[in-house]
Amino acid sequence: MAGALVVAGFLGAIGCVIWLIVTLFTHHRKRWPAIGIGVGVVMLIVGAVLLPRPSALEMGVSRWEERDYGGAKEQLSQIDKNHEDYDSAQKLLERLPDTAFTYYVEQAEENLKVEEFEKAIRNCNEALRYQPDNSTVLKLKAQIGGIQKKALIAEEEAARKAAAEEAKRQKIEEEAARKVAAEEAKRQKIEEEAAKLATRKAFASTLEETYLDNRMDVTVTTLGQNATTLKMKFVLFSRVDAHELSKDTEFFQMLRGFGFKKFIMTDGYDFTWVWNL
Repeated sequence: MAGALVVAGFLGAIGCVIWLIVTLFTHHRKRWPAIGIGVGVVMLIVGAVLLPRPSALEMGVSRWEERDYGGAKEQLSQIDKNHEDYDSAQKLLERLPDTAFTYYVEQAEENLKVEEFEKAIRNCNEALRYQPDNSTVLKLKAQIGGIQKKALIAEEEAARKAAAEEAKRQKIEEEAARKVAAEEAKRQKIEEEAAKLATRKAFASTLEETYLDNRMDVTVTTLGQNATTLKMKFVLFSRVDAHELSKDTEFFQMLRGFGFKKFIMTDGYDFTWVWNL
């Protein structure tokens, strides 16, 4: 009866809404659609109130089918002794511990097969709620714990090895990078030294040309593997020239700037003067 009221109210309300829309667009204002909608709503409310609610037995069975044995036990235990469903509920409550126990054990075994150790332990604990001293489940739980511990140790060992390999790889890469950087620095240094050597030789050549342009037959050369010694030879160089040149601080500063470490001045015969820069 209540279900029929709900269906009738729902269909009546829909029909009245359609009628109301049609009358609005056709400009025929009537109050019957509004009254129909009100009646439909009332029928819906009354039907909903009168609809039968599931009994505690039905709710317990529903929880049972959902494998919610705790919820099933709670619903079934609420049924009063004088209720007509009491005997059925008691029969289910008598079967519930064994059924729940078997279910949770099977779940734990399935979890173990796929290495879901945490779930397996939880299902063992659920099974032990119904049979706390069951040796099979206790052994299964211990077995799972042992396997889980071994798995954790294996994971930790694998992680340690992976970390060691990563550290080794990083060390190799860093060492390779250092070697590359050292080689690059060495190459740059060689290039810089080569450039400085060329600059010193060019300076010696330019200085010699300057003297020749001034009609002085001065020979200017560089000595040493890296051309860090500058030598000037002129047959007319004298002690006076050497003395005057020794006071030319700008000249010696310029030589240091080119990277010369020694300067030699000689007449090629009797006199030679040496300055360590």
